[in-house]
Amino acid sequence: MDEEGAIADGPWQTDEVDQATTRERLLEHTIAVIDAEGVPAVRVHLIAEAAGVKVPSVYHFFGSKEGMIEAAQAERYVRSIRTSNARFLAIFASAATIEQFRDACREMMLSYCDAAGAHRRLVRLNALGSGYASPALLEAINAAQNEVNAEFAMALGMAQERGWVRADVDVCALAAWFMGQLLGRSLIEIGPSPVDPDHWNAIALEAIFAVALGPIDVTV
Repeated sequence: MDEEGAIADGPWQTDEVDQATTRERLLEHTIAVIDAEGVPAVRVHLIAEAAGVKVPSVYHFFGSKEGMIEAAQAERYVRSIRTSNARFLAIFASAATIEQFRDACREMMLSYCDAAGAHRRLVRLNALGSGYASPALLEAINAAQNEVNAEFAMALGMAQERGWVRADVDVCALAAWFMGQLLGRSLIEIGPSPVDPDHWNAIALEAIFAVALGPIDVTV
């Protein structure tokens, strides 16, 4: 066995940076397979081969094939919600007036309804479905969701302090409800639907902005 193989292949590995890199490669390849072909297509030996390590590395870092899949699903979920949350935080930071805030929120909401947003929602549903029989995965998803929700709520709280969000609204509940509304759009995205997407957007805007934040033009 050459030096590179020995470093990458088991619990005898001592370099923390190399270990992190190896684990990350395994995780990335697992995510790529799930994204392209689904969980049933995950094969330990193929993932290890793609990552340039031996099969024992998978068990060293994840304990089992199921552990590797759970870690990949949790990471897929985390990435999808962080991508969405980052958009809102960036938009909030650019707003100087309530009009700009509302316009930016409207733009953000509609941007979530594009094809990329639909893909992120599907990723979340896929990860949540995998978590049905995996308490460990659900725990990881819950922790990530709570963290992102707290960040979102903090931004809404700052808007509330400026008078841009109704004073009687619980911003933590609002943040969670908003994310749930967006995830629910998957019901008209998983296949052909008689629902007009623009009509769905208009209703969602009215519910989110007119009710939670005050009157707003919902024309789409």
